[in-house]
Amino acid sequence: MMFLSFNKPQMAFVFVVFLIFLILLSLPKSVNASPVSCICPYGYPTPMADSAGMNQCECSSSSYCEEGFYCCTTSFPSQISQDQFDLYRKNFVMNSFYKDTVTPDFKDGADEARKSATLRLTLWGTFLDASIFNDTLKDMGILTAQTLHTYTPSEQICKFGTLSRALSASEAKIDTDRLALSEIGLAKNLGRKSSISAAGAGQEFEARLKGFVDRFCNLKSNNNGMEGTCQVATPVKDVQHDRDIDYTRLMDQGGTLNADLTDSSFTQDESSLIALSHYLYGHQQPLERISMEEFVNQSNGESLYMEYRSVAARRAAAQNSYNTLAAMRMAGSGASETYMKDILKYIGISDTDANIFLGAKTHPDFPAVKSSYNAQMNLLTKQIYQDPAFYANLMDSKTNVKRTSAAIQGIGLMQQRDTYRSMARSEMLAALLVELEARKIANNVTAPRTKATGE
Repeated sequence: MMFLSFNKPQMAFVFVVFLIFLILLSLPKSVNASPVSCICPYGYPTPMADSAGMNQCECSSSSYCEEGFYCCTTSFPSQISQDQFDLYRKNFVMNSFYKDTVTPDFKDGADEARKSATLRLTLWGTFLDASIFNDTLKDMGILTAQTLHTYTPSEQICKFGTLSRALSASEAKIDTDRLALSEIGLAKNLGRKSSISAAGAGQEFEARLKGFVDRFCNLKSNNNGMEGTCQVATPVKDVQHDRDIDYTRLMDQGGTLNADLTDSSFTQDESSLIALSHYLYGHQQPLERISMEEFVNQSNGESLYMEYRSVAARRAAAQNSYNTLAAMRMAGSGASETYMKDILKYIGISDTDANIFLGAKTHPDFPAVKSSYNAQMNLLTKQIYQDPAFYANLMDSKTNVKRTSAAIQGIGLMQQRDTYRSMARSEMLAALLVELEARKIANNVTAPRTKATGE
């Protein structure tokens, strides 16, 4: 705020004017002495004498005496004061004081206030601009971090990808191994040439007994009474004892069998699988195979041969489940072998045990094979969730958790597909049992009628 100020000359002038104003107010309104001269300034008419003939002047308008005594009218003091005040206001207040002092001071004050306000607004604007810029940078940083967090797959989802990329190849090998086991079973039941039962039950029993002595005999069986049958000098190793009949030790331990029917080698586990299938399916074979002469000359040769094939078909259908279970435990493609071993290490399984679990039992004569489809699915549906890191990795972005959930659902769909196939095989076996029971009832019903009719 700027204040009006007077310098010393201005104060002196104001004081003199004020004194003159007081003196003029103290003079009488009429005096007998005439002024030396009376002039009407500003172009007024010539002074006129009053009606009483007194030695006074009267102008048609207000005037003042040239020599400063008094005016010629009765309103002389007030008029002089008004005139002097008008001149003072015009010359001093408006021109000298207001224009030369007040106006510049107010202009300077306004400029200073404007500059101060402008500077303050500039600073405010700068702070606002900086604040908005910082907020924008913060929002961009947050969005960038969220983008990286959202669109960067976690290690968890990569595990599912690497662990499951060999499943399709391993599943394809299942079909190949199952078909190979099926062909072996059909060859035995049909008595094909060069098969184990080509000459009938006698040859087939002899071949299986020889295989038992060479590969599966346990001297402790039969109350330690197998010394006369089994090899005493070079006994069968414990890992091979009774594998031709022990389903648990052969099929239900470990994730992978040391078997691969797609290569040219023949391993101990492959021999055990085939021997077990011979005992489970088609143990009883015909004593002799039907010759061509019997098939052509006998009246019931055709029906008898059809009955043989019917029995072989039912055995093949029942054996299909066994072949599938065995093929699922045979060697797979092995594309995810390294990653599977790493997962087993994370849950505390040593390298040696991991190799045994994934690549079949350690055998001095047969190298370990690649992990089977069953071992891979077991890892994806069970072992991976035993790793504490799995649950720690769930504390990730919502997007990665959803990705993990989608991967788990995908593995669940594959498992459900395997369950569906298992249920289909079970239904097929149930249908066979129902058909066999129905055949028994049908034979009991038709047998008396056949005797009565003589057929």
